[in-house]
Amino acid sequence: MLIFLYWYGTPLPTKTHILNEILHGAPQQTEDESVATPFPVKFGEFEYTFTPHASYELSGLVVSLHHSDSWIDISHEGDPAQTVDICVVWGPNIATGGYKMVTYAHGDWTCYYRWETEADPPFSGSFLSNNHLLPTTPALASLVKSIKVGDQIRLSGLLVDYTITASSGARGGSRNTSLIRTDNGNGACEIIYLTGATILKRNMPWRDPLRYLLFMVMIFGALGSFYFSLPEIIKVHDEVAHSKNPYDVKNYLKHPDLKKPTEG
Repeated sequence: MLIFLYWYGTPLPTKTHILNEILHGAPQQTEDESVATPFPVKFGEFEYTFTPHASYELSGLVVSLHHSDSWIDISHEGDPAQTVDICVVWGPNIATGGYKMVTYAHGDWTCYYRWETEADPPFSGSFLSNNHLLPTTPALASLVKSIKVGDQIRLSGLLVDYTITASSGARGGSRNTSLIRTDNGNGACEIIYLTGATILKRNMPWRDPLRYLLFMVMIFGALGSFYFSLPEIIKVHDEVAHSKNPYDVKNYLKHPDLKKPTEG
């Protein structure tokens, strides 16, 4: 049953539980030449050079995510500043119900979505984005790490490109942010130099009827197993409680007049 729950995943909230700013909103991007000057930031043994392009604010429903410190991640050892990838949907994808008709998955850098119906669902990649987050403070890093699938969030900061230089002076990798929402494939992710984050509403997966039913079955199943595994108690001779175990030494010492039960 645990395997089934893992396969079933975390159910997304229904449309009636989605906040208006996500249901009817859209990302806000403001290009400002005054913030376009590159600046360096040190992260451990690496130095990043960030080139900002625009101020950015995004409210969305989290449908998939990936932590770069995951044991299955093999790509972020040389890129420690980028701690979390968060994939969100908003607006028409939620209003049409299309967000519940597709499945989502995440790689080290990429958010995937797919459907298996014959007809395409009312879902568009233009209202989905995968965001590489670079938190600017430990508090923000801790907050974004606590975000779960199904949470409704607001993110704000700068859309940036960056290059990495190791302490040895060797040039590391570089990444460029997307500046539009209608692209897809490699390079379509937003890179956010994160200065603000809010969890607007936590997901409550127990509201999902099937998940709730399975959870209750597991609870009562565990209680039932515990109850039926208790040793049976019988009454012997002078109504003294006595285990069926013929080598119940503790009870024998209390009542030496009792004879050892005959085996066989």
